[in-house]
Amino acid sequence: MRLISSGCGPRKNSVSSNTLAGPTYAGALTAALLAHPNLFPLMVTRPAITPGNLRAMEDALTSLGRAGFPPGTAPDILYSAIGFVVGHVAIQVASGRGQEPDPSLLSAGLTPGEFPLLSVAVAAGRELVTRFGFALDAMLSGFETARRPGGA
Repeated sequence: MRLISSGCGPRKNSVSSNTLAGPTYAGALTAALLAHPNLFPLMVTRPAITPGNLRAMEDALTSLGRAGFPPGTAPDILYSAIGFVVGHVAIQVASGRGQEPDPSLLSAGLTPGEFPLLSVAVAAGRELVTRFGFALDAMLSGFETARRPGGA
């Protein structure tokens, strides 16, 4: 189940298809965190070293290994994906229970003469989910360079 699409189709045997650091995992983690916005601050300020979390990490590292990522690189990929999702959720939680940030807050101080590029960007009104998918795709594409030649 893809809760948040990454913007492009899954790539066979890549970190962006069915591995636990790909868009399916990122979308599921985003949805789970947004479903509990009041728990989110507690979650990000406490260590999550539990038997269940250790098992989930081991499973993710196994999945990444099967996709051809070396054991030394796989934790970096997982850490990056989780950090990206947590940062994305933090923006939504800070703006009010998982909602899009209010663009009028930013555009109120913008004058096209002084901030022409920022004014155009804000006026374009890209949704947060679109920015999330774009950045996730870019990050996952970059991870591909760390994969062992020939896959697993």
